Order: sequence, then C-alpha cells, then structure tokens
Amino acid sequence: MNSTILFVLLNVLRFFDSYLEYRTKQGEKLTDQSYLIREQFNINDLEQIRNKSRGISTGTLKIMLHTLLIKAGLRTVDHINPHKQKEVARAHGFRKFFTTQLVNCKVNPEIREMLLGHKIGLASCYYRPTQEEMFIEYSKAIDKLTINPANRLKEEVKTLKIEKNRLIC
Repeated sequence: MNSTILFVLLNVLRFFDSYLEYRTKQGEKLTDQSYLIREQFNINDLEQIRNKSRGISTGTLKIMLHTLLIKAGLRTVDHINPHKQKEVARAHGFRKFFTTQLVNCKVNPEIREMLLGHKIGLASCYYRPTQEEMFIEYSKAIDKLTINPANRLKEEVKTLKIEKNRLIC
C-alpha cells in the first residue's frame, strides 16, 4: 500500500479516535448504536450528553457545507434572490467531481458505480470485488481527489529524475 495513502488513512482514524475519546471523557456512553457524528452538546449538561445523543441531520450538513463553500470563496451569497438555483448543486457537485476523476483515471466501471453507492444490476450477482480490489481501483484516483500536493510532487520529481538521466546518457 502506498505510504501516502496509509498516512491519510491513519490520520483519519486518529481524528475519529480522538473525537470519540473526547465524547467519552465528557461522559457519553458510546455503543454500537451511537452516532459517529452527533449534534453539539453542552459540556456542562451531563444529562444532555448521556441521554439526548442525536446524529446531525442532513439539513445541518447542508448548512455546514453551504457555509464552508462561502468561506472558501467557491460560492457567493445572492442577497436579492437567495433561492435561485445554482449552476452546480452543493453536494451533487462533489459527486460529479468524484465521478469525473474516477472516469479520467480509468477506474473499473463496476467498482466506480459501487463507490458511488449505485447498484450495478445483474452484474452484482456475478461480480463481487473484495475491499482490497475496490481500494486498489480507488487508489488510482487519489492524487486527483486530494488537496495535498505531496504525492503529485513526488511523482513529478521521479519523472524529472528519469528525464534528467535520459538526457545525461
């Protein structure tokens, strides 16, 4: 497995571990039925922490995403017509981008559809890739899906070294 991929996965796992540890330290009893991401809570209200755990709603996710898009400068606020349909829908734009990158990186079409959460029809009766096979296909597109340029720069350096060696010889 690529060291960059492993690094990213470990950081994601560390983040979730520390988040769950924080919730436990605050008094929440975590079970298999606990939400991975829950609504904010008052750290001074132990009853709310223990008994009123609710996952965040899709509406909350939409508001958070909308706010982040504005803060990042990717969307502006239309004060005159705030409900006017945008060129690219908030969350759907991510799916379109994801799909485009998978197609451009020549990811197996059935696995691509499965990664998008789509059913693959009759093919699902005959084709059941392992998680490892799906990850190998997904990893073809990681460079195009990540913001961190480290891996892309590593590849560029490798290519330039090869080119340099060819020119010297």
